Amino acid sequence: MDNQQVENFNHEVILDHIQSEHFKPSRTVLIAVDDSQNTIHSIQFAINHLLNSTTDQIVLIHARAKESSQLYLPILNAANPLFNAYKSSITEFMKHEKTLSNSLLKDLGQMFIQKGFNVRGISTAGDPRLVIQHKIDILHPDFVVMASHGKGMVARAILGSVSSYVLNNSKVPVLIVPFSE
Repeated sequence: MDNQQVENFNHEVILDHIQSEHFKPSRTVLIAVDDSQNTIHSIQFAINHLLNSTTDQIVLIHARAKESSQLYLPILNAANPLFNAYKSSITEFMKHEKTLSNSLLKDLGQMFIQKGFNVRGISTAGDPRLVIQHKIDILHPDFVVMASHGKGMVARAILGSVSSYVLNNSKVPVLIVPFSE
């Protein structure tokens, strides 16, 4: 991943819950989340089968839509009468996306807090594939947990697959929890 792709992923730590000031994690686990039932399934699977509340630091990462300055259409510039209306709509959309992302991280974080885990929630804007890979490169987690969304072959070819990208580019193990109905 080159520096132009990464740019500055502007992230916010939304949740930073430490059970004890003496906690020293032996593992860091990055869990990529979104607002799907598959994410909840993957979290429940991880809590029940993989994670240890006394040794693991959990880091939840949610990538929301890119910041509004990156969404302006090239044909809309300050001379275009639609520019200000479009800019205002995008700004409101981005505020709403940020609020939803923050709420999602707090809600999912509660699943871990209730089980006694140390958890941090990070919200950032950008392409989820690049955001997750960037956080892997910075945090060096012991492994990554992600949900699969069960896209068919055609949808994966057209839209791409976040989990496939991370699996193929990560330098740490990645567990993809299968789509569940």
